[in-house]
Amino acid sequence: GSDGTEIRHRSVRTPQDLAVSPAASISNLGSETIHSSLQNLMTPARSRAAGADNSLIDWFRPADTDGPLLGAVLSTYGLSLDQPDFFGQDFLPTLLGLGGVRDRGYASPVTLDRSLATTDVVLICDAHALTAGLRPTLRVDILPIGSGNGAKGSEHRIHHSKIHLIHRKNLIRLIVASANLTHEGFRKQREAAVVLDFHERSALPASILTT
Repeated sequence: GSDGTEIRHRSVRTPQDLAVSPAASISNLGSETIHSSLQNLMTPARSRAAGADNSLIDWFRPADTDGPLLGAVLSTYGLSLDQPDFFGQDFLPTLLGLGGVRDRGYASPVTLDRSLATTDVVLICDAHALTAGLRPTLRVDILPIGSGNGAKGSEHRIHHSKIHLIHRKNLIRLIVASANLTHEGFRKQREAAVVLDFHERSALPASILTT
């Protein structure tokens, strides 16, 4: 940048690749620059990654200090709802801190629905992801984009963004990634992602979330 700060961009797979350094008070976010939070991308990740399976889904797993989930807006092109139901049996329980089936844990549908009843989760996806007639729990608001029938033409629009905003009591996390909401994308494939955390010690400007 013009101030001499180097910002590195690289493909990542593990949380160790994505560490963001804490600094400053949330009340001073407007006077801080994004550079100070991005210049230490090569430093070790937060302790939450210890013992995890080093995949993208680890960044959706809450730490004890994050507090309860207040809301989340999720955006994807592809979606796994069947064989296996990654979204319902793995991703949502992990997001809520209940433990997904691939973490050797299991959250019953009743437990999952009770937890979702205390928060607001919105899923924005390309309509084709719902053409099989399946949909997630009714506790999640679904906003499909496009026709979903593979039609082409000037009126056809594909929703391809993968952006996730997670609001917990003590943390707001913004994740921009290349992965679809699938088992392969979140647990197996090499994907690229940027994770931005906003909390009391964050140096990131709040304007990122409002502009």
